Amino acid sequence: TVIILIVAVVLIYAVLKIEKITFRPKTLVAQYGTLLVPSVAALVLANLFIFISYPIAIFLLVVSYVIVFAGMNAVLFQHPLNRTKSAIDSMYTVLIANVVLLYILYRLLAGSILGILGMMLSPFGRL
Repeated sequence: TVIILIVAVVLIYAVLKIEKITFRPKTLVAQYGTLLVPSVAALVLANLFIFISYPIAIFLLVVSYVIVFAGMNAVLFQHPLNRTKSAIDSMYTVLIANVVLLYILYRLLAGSILGILGMMLSPFGRL
């Protein structure tokens, strides 16, 4: 989760720098952190539900990361993108940032969820 949050903040920072928008990094992190409050609540609930039901816990984990993904886009679209004529359109930079974050989310979550399911389904995992 920490890796995903760091990557999201770096991507937001990079897109805004490419678009040549003036901003304060502390304000940027504060805006993004404010949008992540429901994500943290979903992660806490996922940790509580891991003892009760795996499907609910995995669902809450996915909801949490969807909120992280949507929060990144909300912070990006809050700033006026493409005010100047740049070499690349602002929608392409946002799309590239979304693809990079989605790929990292996929790689990290697929490995984690498949590891959990592998332990659950193995004959020696339930001792």
